[in-house]
Amino acid sequence: MKIPHLFFAILASISPANGTPVAPVDPPFSAERIEQLPQEIRRAVVSRCGPDAEARHYFATYDNNSHVVRLDYSLLRCDRPQRLCRSSGCLQQTFAKSHGRYVLTSSNFKAAFEPGNSILQPDFARKRTSADARKPIQSYAKLPREFDQG
Repeated sequence: MKIPHLFFAILASISPANGTPVAPVDPPFSAERIEQLPQEIRRAVVSRCGPDAEARHYFATYDNNSHVVRLDYSLLRCDRPQRLCRSSGCLQQTFAKSHGRYVLTSSNFKAAFEPGNSILQPDFARKRTSADARKPIQSYAKLPREFDQG
């Protein structure tokens, strides 16, 4: 029975750590966000922007269980900004997974938050009836058949 007493004696003699909590560093722009993209998408971004490109949060968003990746170039800092934004808006690209690889499905210059920038958009024009009560409000854009789920 001396072992538990010895254990508590040793434990009591250890002083608590005196430290200051440190918040994780998450800079507004980061090259890591581009490095974490799938290889095909990363190559497309680097070819358009150069190797020193840095992205803000939400530069890349994922839909449909990561089978669809949307890029908003207004949230990117790069060597060649003139190729990313025009007076009509900034480049928006959508990639979809097809046969295990990501392929570019759309590339447009759009203003941020413009209708049509998201795959999931609420259908506000549709009136709901009691029969619709259990159906979701959002309508979903359909991908072409060649885009598989794997």
